[in-house]
Amino acid sequence: MNLPTLITLIAFLSLVSLLIAMIILQKIHYKRLSKKHMLARDYLFKKYFDLEDVMPKTSSRFFFDAYIDIETQITIEEVVRKRIIDDLEALKFTRKQFKKLHSFSPFKRRVAVYYLNTLNTKQSRDALSKRLTVEKNDSVRFYIIYAIKEHITPSDFEFILHTLNASKASYPHWIYAILKNRFEVIKPYLNDYIHDSRKKVKQFFLYLSNHIYNDQLKQYAIDRFMDLNEDKDIRKEAIHALSNMYPEELINDTYLLHSDEAIRKMAIRACSTVVNKEMTQNLLNQMDGSMMDMERANALSRIVFDSKKLLIYLLEYYPLAANDHQKMAISRVLSHHLDYLTLKLKSHEYPQVKLIIQDLLKMHITEDLIDFINMNKDKEVENDLIKIIKTFATQDKYLLDEFSVYLNQTVLNKLGLIKKPLPTSIREKTPFELNKVVWISFWISIAVTLFPILFLILNFRLVLSGEPLLEIFMVNMNRYLSYYFIVINTIYLILMLFSIKGSVERMAMWRIKKQTLLFEHDLLPSISIIAPAYNEEKSIIESITSLLNLKYPKYEVIVVNDGSKDDTIGTLVRHFEMERKHPFFQMKLRTKPLRSVYVCKQIPNLIVIDKQNGGKADALNMGINAAKNDYICGIDADSLLEEDALLKLMSITLDDATNHIAIGGNIVPVNGCNVDKGKIEKSGLGKNPIVRFQTLEYLRAFTTGRIGWSKLNSLLIISGAFGLFNRRSLIDTGGYLTISGDLKKDTVGEDMELVVRLTHKAIQNKQPYRVAYVHNANCYTELPSDMRSLLKQRNRWQRGLLDILSYHRQMLFNPKYRQPGLLGFPYFFIFEMMGPFIEMLGYIALFASLFIGILNFELVVLLFYASIGYGILISLFSLWISERQSGFYRIWDAIILIILAIAENFGYRQIMSLHRVRATFAALRENGSWGSLSRTGFQKK
Repeated sequence: MNLPTLITLIAFLSLVSLLIAMIILQKIHYKRLSKKHMLARDYLFKKYFDLEDVMPKTSSRFFFDAYIDIETQITIEEVVRKRIIDDLEALKFTRKQFKKLHSFSPFKRRVAVYYLNTLNTKQSRDALSKRLTVEKNDSVRFYIIYAIKEHITPSDFEFILHTLNASKASYPHWIYAILKNRFEVIKPYLNDYIHDSRKKVKQFFLYLSNHIYNDQLKQYAIDRFMDLNEDKDIRKEAIHALSNMYPEELINDTYLLHSDEAIRKMAIRACSTVVNKEMTQNLLNQMDGSMMDMERANALSRIVFDSKKLLIYLLEYYPLAANDHQKMAISRVLSHHLDYLTLKLKSHEYPQVKLIIQDLLKMHITEDLIDFINMNKDKEVENDLIKIIKTFATQDKYLLDEFSVYLNQTVLNKLGLIKKPLPTSIREKTPFELNKVVWISFWISIAVTLFPILFLILNFRLVLSGEPLLEIFMVNMNRYLSYYFIVINTIYLILMLFSIKGSVERMAMWRIKKQTLLFEHDLLPSISIIAPAYNEEKSIIESITSLLNLKYPKYEVIVVNDGSKDDTIGTLVRHFEMERKHPFFQMKLRTKPLRSVYVCKQIPNLIVIDKQNGGKADALNMGINAAKNDYICGIDADSLLEEDALLKLMSITLDDATNHIAIGGNIVPVNGCNVDKGKIEKSGLGKNPIVRFQTLEYLRAFTTGRIGWSKLNSLLIISGAFGLFNRRSLIDTGGYLTISGDLKKDTVGEDMELVVRLTHKAIQNKQPYRVAYVHNANCYTELPSDMRSLLKQRNRWQRGLLDILSYHRQMLFNPKYRQPGLLGFPYFFIFEMMGPFIEMLGYIALFASLFIGILNFELVVLLFYASIGYGILISLFSLWISERQSGFYRIWDAIILIILAIAENFGYRQIMSLHRVRATFAALRENGSWGSLSRTGFQKK
C-alpha cells in the first residue's frame, strides 16, 4: 500500500469514527439535555416558590424555558411571577432577544417574539409594537400581533388593518381569527373603520359578522349585500354571514326567490331555524319538483327533528298533499323516524304509512328500513313490511340487490330471496400507453449506451487505430461508475447540509408554539382524515382508535373500505356500533360505485364508507367526496399517528403565509414498537434484519432527503402513508389519478403523481405555493418483513415513478417549472430512472474486469471510496441528522443502525438497485395495481 492510499484510508476511517462518535455522543447529550431541563425546573421552584437560597446549575436559556414550561401548566401568583420576570429581564439571554427582534433572519425574529411575549412587560410590548410597524414578513407580523393581542392600541389596530392589503394568502385569516377572538379589545375601534372602502377591511368586518352576534355587524352585512354596486365577493361573504348568524333575516321573498341559486339555498336553510307549523306548511307549499326540493326537505327534517307535534302534523298532512312533490318530501323527512312510523303501521291508525314506505322504496332510500327489519322482533310489523317489499323488489333490480345483500337470511327466506355477496365490478385496466413505453424505452437505451458512447467519443483515435479496446473499455467503465457514485452521493451530501438547518429550524419553531396558540379558535385549518382500507382487519381498530384520539382543534375521520375481501367492514361496524345511512354527499369526483355509508352516534366525527374495489387512489377520491373540511389528510389504514402529529403538521402553516398545497409527515416503522389501543406505548427497532435495513433507508430518505428538497422548494413526493393536501386544490385538479375518474388513468404512485400535478397546476396558474415536509410529525406504519413483500413493494414504487415521469415529462428540464422542473424532476429522471441501469452496467464491467484481472489497485480504491466508502459516510451522516433533535432510538438501537449503515453497502443496496431494473421492464409490460402486502398486525403490549 503506497503512502497516498494509506493517508486516504486513515482519513476515511477517521471520518467514519468521527461520525460514529458524534452519533453516540449525541445520544448521551440528549439525555444530559433532559437532565438540564429538570435542574432548571428544580432551581425555579426552589428559589421562587420555596424561597430557598440556591444557585443556578444551568444556563439562562434553560431557566427561561423552564419558566415558560411551568407557566403553561400552573397558575403563578402575580407576586411570584413579578420576581421571576424581573430576574429574566436582567439576563444576558433576554437582552439578546431584544436585539434579535431586528435580525435579518425571520426565523430568529420569530423566536425573539416568543421570548419577549413571555415577559409581557411594558418594555417588551413596546418593543414588539415598534417592530410591527417595520416588519415585512407576514409570519413574523402574525407572531407579533398574537403577542400583543390583549393590549392592542388604536395605532396598532390601524396598522394591522393596513397590513391586510398587501399580505399573502393565509395572513388575513390568521389576523381575522385573532381579532375576532379578542372582540372586546378591538370593539371600541370599529366605528372608525365601518365605512372603510378597502376590500380586506370589508372582509374583516364580514368575518366578524359571520362569527359574532352584534346588531351593528348584522346591519353591516345587510348593507353590503343590498348594495348592488358592491364587489361580488363581498356580497357573497355578506350573505354567508347572514345565513350563519342571522338566518331570520333571510326568511323573505327577497332571498327565497333570488335569481342566484346559492342564495336561495341559504334562505331555505335559514327556514329551518323557525320551528313551527306555519314554516312547515310554507316549505311544503314551495315544493315544485326542482333541485331545491332537496334543500327544502332537509330544512323540514331539521324543523321536525325534536318536535313530535310537527312529526304528527306531517304524517296527517300526507293524504292532503297537493302534489307528488310534497308527498315525496314528507316521505324523505319521515325516513329518519322509521321506528315511529312502524308503530303507527302496527296500530293501523295511519294507513298512509304504507304509502310513505312505498315512496321511500321508489326513491331507493332503504338503509334505515333494512336496519329496522334486521333488528325488529315484532312479527306483525315484519309481515306488513314484507308484503310491501315483495311488491317493489320484484320490479326494481336496485331494490332486489339491496335487500339480497343487506337483509338477514331469516327475512330473505320469507321473501324467497337468496343472500348475495357485496356487489363488485371488474377493475378496468389503463389502456396500453404506447407513448409511455416508447419514451421509457428510449431513455433506458440512452442509459445503457451512455458510457459506451462516451468511451467511443473520448477514445476515437484508438478506435480508428484498430488497437484492442476491451481492457481499456472495462477500465474506463469502472472509472465512469466511480464518477457516477461520486456525483449522486455528493447530491445526497448537499441535501443533508440543507437538512441540518431545516431540521433545527423546524424543531425550534415547534418548541415556540404553545398549546394556547395552536388551539386558538378558528386559527388552524380543519382537517378531514381519509384512511383507505383494503384487507386491514388485523390492524384497522388500532389505527382508527389512534386517529380518533389525536390532539387537534377540528377534524373528522373517514374510513373508506375499498372492497376488502376480508372482514374489514364488519370489524369496523361491530366495534364502533355503526348504523348504515343513506349517502349524504355529492360525488364531485368519479369513483367506483358506493355500497354503503355508516355513521356512529357516539362518535359524530367518524364516517365509514364501503365501496367497490377500485384501488387506493379511487378510495381516496371517494373520501374526498365525503369530506367537508379545509385539508385532506391521506393516511394508510394500517398506520398509527402520534397524538400531536396533526398539530405538528399543520403548525408549519403559521411559519409561511404562502398557500401550502401539500404537507408530508415522517414515516417511522412500527415494527419493533409496542401498541396498545391505537397508541405507541414503547418505540424500538424491529428485530427482523430486513426491517432494520428499511429503517435506515427511511431515516436517510425521509428525515434528510425530503427536508433538503423542501428547503430547495423542489419536493415532489409526499408519502401516501401520511400526507396532507388542500381540499379545493385537490378537487380543482381532479383528485387522485385513477381509471375510474375523469383523467381515465391509473398509477401505482398516486402520492407522488398528485404532488407533481398540484405543483404543475400552481406554477401554470402563477399561484404562489409551498410543498413542505415535517420530519417531527411521526406516522408509524408496518414495513414488509420478508424479502418477497419488500421486492413487491419496491417494484410498485419504481413502476409508479416511471409512470409519473412519463406522464409529466413536459416538466423535465423546463425552466418554466422553476425548481421542480430544473432540480427535483431531473434528479428523479437521472438517478432514480436511469441510474439503476448505469449501476447495472458498472457492476457487470466491475465483475468482468475482476474475472480477467485487468483492474489496477488505484481503480479498485477509487471504486471503493466512491460507492462503498461515500455511501457509508452518507448513511452515518443521515443517522446523525435524524437523531440530532430527538431520542427516539436507544443507544443500543443506534449502535445497531451504525453497523447496518456500513453493512447495507455490501449487498443490500445493490440488490435494491438491481431490482429497479427488473421493475422497469415490468413497467413496460404491465399497468400494475394497488395490490396488497402480507400483514402481521401490530405488536401488542
